[in-house]
Amino acid sequence: MRLLLLQHGDALAESVDPLRPLSLRGRSDVERMTEFAARAGVRVQRVCESGKLRAKQTAEIGAARLALGVPIETMPGLNPNDPVEPWVEIVNGWTDDMLLVGHMPFLGRFAARLLAPCAPAFLAFIPGSLACVERGPDAWSLSWMLRPELLA
Repeated sequence: MRLLLLQHGDALAESVDPLRPLSLRGRSDVERMTEFAARAGVRVQRVCESGKLRAKQTAEIGAARLALGVPIETMPGLNPNDPVEPWVEIVNGWTDDMLLVGHMPFLGRFAARLLAPCAPAFLAFIPGSLACVERGPDAWSLSWMLRPELLA
């Protein structure tokens, strides 16, 4: 099972728009990132997001390229400061490849818990970053990670 962890793209400041939609740069970063992954043959069978507007918009862009026709699921427990342990149990029970769109610090703590359970943080997510972790027979491992500046 492959699990794609996508931090939402850059969002407008709360003072500009309290709902914090994606900025033009955020939308562009996510489009480039997911288009790159799609050209590399990456596909998923499930797409989950937190319900916050910036995550929903990011998931819509990702689903259009990586999961054509797959409905986007809004899931509880993916907000920035939510505990990661319930999600570790959830994903350990899944077999389909999936895209999980979320926020920091949740994504960093979640990746760390999967890859190096004793580490407080492991991957350097920034808005629009995409990481792929894979569950093997005994453990999760990092397959690859991309940040938007690599595709500029």
